[in-house]
Amino acid sequence: AIEIAAFITAATSGKKASPSGADGLVALKLADAALKSATTGKTVRLDK
Repeated sequence: AIEIAAFITAATSGKKASPSGADGLVALKLADAALKSATTGKTVRLDK
């Protein structure tokens, strides 16, 4: 609930959200790679 309130405040006030959309995307890519690695047993490389 706190995260949603912070997002709404950022969206309606023009303040930057924390974490940023870019930070969220990086976290999502890391989580997807970790899941793929755990599922396949192989190393998953991420590009910058």
